[in-house]
Amino acid sequence: MPKIERLSHQLRYAPSTVREAILADIANLKPGQAAVLGRFFQHLQARQRRPDAPGVEPFRDAAASECTLMSLLRALDRYAPMVPLADGRKLRQEYYRVGRGAHIDRTPCRSAAPPSTAPAPWPAYWRKLWPGLAKARIEEKTKIRYLASISRCADLLPALDLPDDPAFLVPSYFLGIQLGTLLGDREIRPVTIANYLQGLVSLMRHGGGDPVALEGIRSAQQHYVRLARRVPKFKVTRIRSLMENGGFGYILQRVTDCQRDANALPRYSALRFRVLQAAAILVLMANKPARTGDVAHWRLGHELTRDANDVWSLRWTQMKTGHETGAGELWPETCQVLDRLLLQDKPARLAQLVYTQLRGKNWLTHHPSPPADTWPSMLVCEILGAPLHDLRTLSADYIRRYDPANAPGVIQSHLGHRSTRAGEEYRALAEGDAAAESWRSLRGTLEAIRRSKA
Repeated sequence: MPKIERLSHQLRYAPSTVREAILADIANLKPGQAAVLGRFFQHLQARQRRPDAPGVEPFRDAAASECTLMSLLRALDRYAPMVPLADGRKLRQEYYRVGRGAHIDRTPCRSAAPPSTAPAPWPAYWRKLWPGLAKARIEEKTKIRYLASISRCADLLPALDLPDDPAFLVPSYFLGIQLGTLLGDREIRPVTIANYLQGLVSLMRHGGGDPVALEGIRSAQQHYVRLARRVPKFKVTRIRSLMENGGFGYILQRVTDCQRDANALPRYSALRFRVLQAAAILVLMANKPARTGDVAHWRLGHELTRDANDVWSLRWTQMKTGHETGAGELWPETCQVLDRLLLQDKPARLAQLVYTQLRGKNWLTHHPSPPADTWPSMLVCEILGAPLHDLRTLSADYIRRYDPANAPGVIQSHLGHRSTRAGEEYRALAEGDAAAESWRSLRGTLEAIRRSKA
């Protein structure tokens, strides 16, 4: 049978536009693509599905392996642009659901209790103190963080060549120096060293350690705290860079760039979905800057809702404070970006149907389980070169510059701080700006009076 006749037979169930596109591009047709395309449209017709709303079943019926499914997706992307590929991409993910990906459920790692016994590499005296810290009335995640910090200090003890005695902890400055010089090529900030030593402070305090050693560690830890206050924060440079690029105007431009980049990527591409996720996070942060852990856990139909009028709303309970906050109804432009992430490449008329089908699932991954708490921040950092938390600081700077007199209260409400104390740095800056503005106004008044008397 001649090749063209064979292709026509294989594609007898395909729309005429698809057959014509393939015959016009027959030189670039890959082996097996016509056959799998023909099976896809045959199953589509048998299930009485429309090409623009196929569902996952025709993909599964036509392709019995990941390799065949990939061939089908590439063929549909090239020759059948009317067929959405979101369901096919979802099916392909099933082949890799145990591998890497933002949708992996890491909740057990976050909620795991610390071990009852200390790691073997720790000095014997430290291991003796650990049960006291493990039973202390502090949050489990804090204990796990202390465990990691103490382990890092224990790793460096052999380089110090000090005796295995609690009193040796008095010269803890040496341990701080080691932390700053032996942790690889990257620069270790004083605040990081202070955090490592804080783990030892808590171990000695809650474990009933030697009081002299405790004071020695605490003194060293406070030394690095004071040193950290004199060192400019990396965040200051990043925020300045964001402001120089245009602030939130620049961030919204990056949203537009992400949307454009998504258009240039294959519709079955995982990278395309990742770019749409980044755009959705950025545009939501322009509405209401949230903490990365909260962003990672929002669910469709719960914290993030969509009504029949295509309007999205956001309201959630903050994990850190337990307080409820939200942005209310979101901007129309934000709703459009969220619709695109929801639909991927499905027709707009299916938006509410897809939303209903995904109700209760994670808004970013469309999986029942959330991504890692830090994942949204990592994705934002790829796009902006700054973590998600910097957008909270940037938002506070906008408020402080616009209305310094009322900024402290507005910032506390907008960022969801537990108390005014949590935003002391913002409050101090705002009060300074308000005082400067008041002095400029008073100086102008005094100058006007002076001139009137002259």
